[in-house]
Amino acid sequence: MPLALIPRSSYRMIMSRMSPKGARFYATTNPDSPYHWLKTEIIDSVKLREANEIFVAHFDLDDNPHLEQDFKESLKRQFSGIFYKRFIEGLWVLAEGAIYRDVLTDEVFYTDAERPVALRSHGGHREHWVGVDYGTINPCVFVEAYDDGNTIWLDREYYWDSRAQNRQKTDAEYADDMIHFVGGGDPRRWPGVIIDPSAASLQIELRSRGFWVIDADNSVDDGIRRVSAMFNRKKLRINKQGCPHGVKEMQTYAWADKKAEMTGKEQPIKLHDHYPDAVRYIVQTRIGDWRLVA
Repeated sequence: MPLALIPRSSYRMIMSRMSPKGARFYATTNPDSPYHWLKTEIIDSVKLREANEIFVAHFDLDDNPHLEQDFKESLKRQFSGIFYKRFIEGLWVLAEGAIYRDVLTDEVFYTDAERPVALRSHGGHREHWVGVDYGTINPCVFVEAYDDGNTIWLDREYYWDSRAQNRQKTDAEYADDMIHFVGGGDPRRWPGVIIDPSAASLQIELRSRGFWVIDADNSVDDGIRRVSAMFNRKKLRINKQGCPHGVKEMQTYAWADKKAEMTGKEQPIKLHDHYPDAVRYIVQTRIGDWRLVA
C-alpha cells in the first residue's frame, strides 16, 4: 500500500516500533495533494531533516532502469493532467479547477450524424448499459452507453431535476421513465443498469420491472483517473445533441480546492456532478486497465 494511503495513527504505530539503535524504516509512495499530512508533516519537515531523521529521494517513471521503454510508454498513456504529473512525473501537485479540462477536446464530442451507422443495432456494439446517478431532491440522471469494444459512446441522457421542475418523483415513476427511455418492448433486449449501491430502493424497483441491475464501483479517485484516461485516448465520447446537460456538467465538474487545503483530501465539488458520476459508474465498473493502453 502506498504510504500516502496509511492513516497518521498507523504511521505513528510503525515509528513507535523503531526502538533498536540504528533502526531504519524504508518506504515508497506515490505523490498526492501537497496538503497531505505525509507531505506537510514528514517530507517537508525542517525539524526532521535538520536532525537527520529523514532522507527523501524523488524518482519519476523514467528513473526505473528495469522497465522497457515500450512498457513505460504504455503506462504514460494511462494518465493525463493531474494524474500524469503525479504518477508519471512524481510531483506533489494540487488538483484544482475543472477536472476534465485537459482531456475534453473537440474530438471527444460527436453528433447524431457522426455516430457510427450500426452502433445502436444488435450487432453494432458489444455491451449496452445505462449508468444511473440517483437523486430525489437532487437531479436523477440516466446515461445510455454503447461499448463497441474500442470506444464507449455516451449517446443519450435522461435528466430530471426535482428542484427545477418543482416536483419529486417516486421510484416507480423513475422505473416507468427508464422503460420509456430504453424503448419498452422485450425486457430481454433492454440494456443493463449500473447504479450506485446506495440507491437500493430504485434497484429493487427496476429489478421488479425486469431490468438486469448491477452495483456500480463507486471508487471516486480511481474512477476519475480512468474516465480521464479514456477521454484522453478518445475512447470515451459524448453525443452533444443527445446529452446537452452532460456536456455542460462534464465541462464544469471541478475539484473542491479549498477543501483540499483544509483537509489534505481532494474531492470533487458536489455540484453539477450527476452526469459525471453516472459516467464514472459505467467506466469504473466495466473498463479494465488494459483498455487504457490498448
